Amino acid sequence: MKDTSNVDNSTSSHDTGDDELTHSNAPKLSLLRLFWYFFYNFGLFAWGGPVAQIALIKEQIVVKEKWITLARFQRVFAVYQILPGPEAAELCMFFGCLSAGRIGGIVAGLAFILPGFILMLVASYLYTLAGLENKYFNASFRALQPIVSAMVRFEYGWTYFLENAVANMSQIFKATHKIADHSVIKQSTKKVDPFLVIAAICTAINSALHLNMSVFSYISKMWASILTSPSFISLGLYGIIYMFIARRLWIPAGILFILQYVGYAVYAVFRGVPSPVSLALGIAKTPSLINLFVLGLVAGSLSFGGAYTAIPFVHVEAVLKGAWLPQRVFIDCIAISNVLPAPLVIFATFVGFQGGNVDGSLGRAFAGAVVITLGMFFPCFLFTIAGHSLLEKLVHNKVRIGAVPSHKLPCAIIANMVQVPL
Repeated sequence: MKDTSNVDNSTSSHDTGDDELTHSNAPKLSLLRLFWYFFYNFGLFAWGGPVAQIALIKEQIVVKEKWITLARFQRVFAVYQILPGPEAAELCMFFGCLSAGRIGGIVAGLAFILPGFILMLVASYLYTLAGLENKYFNASFRALQPIVSAMVRFEYGWTYFLENAVANMSQIFKATHKIADHSVIKQSTKKVDPFLVIAAICTAINSALHLNMSVFSYISKMWASILTSPSFISLGLYGIIYMFIARRLWIPAGILFILQYVGYAVYAVFRGVPSPVSLALGIAKTPSLINLFVLGLVAGSLSFGGAYTAIPFVHVEAVLKGAWLPQRVFIDCIAISNVLPAPLVIFATFVGFQGGNVDGSLGRAFAGAVVITLGMFFPCFLFTIAGHSLLEKLVHNKVRIGAVPSHKLPCAIIANMVQVPL
């Protein structure tokens, strides 16, 4: 008699894996209750930047309330990295869609963003009211400025970073561990996969070297901006490398790994290390409402991996190229956004307020804050809500994102997050 136990076990294991990726225990909430749920549980307590926010969402919805399985969360989190915008807001929209459809996704996203937006709007007004040159007001930001300067300038190279104070990283690694504890574990052996650890480390190195910018900046200014996103490049590059490794194609994997650094070296020799101004598109030379909306829209469209791409882009456009926002004010803006319960991209609200207030018009300042925020979050809402069904297919279909299994994709994103103090 033929032994079918192995076949049965294999089929059972396959079915279990499929169930883990499709299982949903999300409660069906009314739109009002859904708004309050995300407003109260996450919007009001979205402290500590994206790592802490994602950890909070995972702990509350996945671990405690078990809306979906941990395996499905890891896969959703991985797939959503292909979208521009803050990951925490996208996850709230995803769970909102599970509970009350696409309208629920919009409601959940707004509930998560609204507290931070209101607080940033108030902070922007108070900052202007106190006076940009008020020595007592400015003194309150002096302790934060070296840390935030290091954060912003780290995107441009090591020199400025070494000249400034470095924030305490213990909380960052603690929160990072909460959302990444499964991302470097090989499912078949339940042990750490060294290739994924290497991928995470190399992602951080690539971002620090601006390798992505140097290799691709010759394509065009717009595409250079898109491809400077560390998560965008690293996910694609290491996804392909890991696909080769999983199939034991060691030579193609090794060649691709080496070529990225060869390309950087060649570029650096002939053209030098790329400067921050190479990011500039010149779309906000003056802070008109239309220009502010376009600035937010483009920055939001480039924000793969969250605010860490949007910050240097807006800085170049508003501070270096447009010169309508002082460097010190921009640093204060990032400092304020870091202490508010909001996605870090909420710094755009402050930028829009200061841009609209250039001519001293308070009404135009509030309008500038609103339009740039709408532009910043529009791509995030558009892709997450309109593409919910397609994204769900990607989550459930192992083949379509088979280059890197879902639980392994976050490692490159985590490397991106931990390299910058929040």
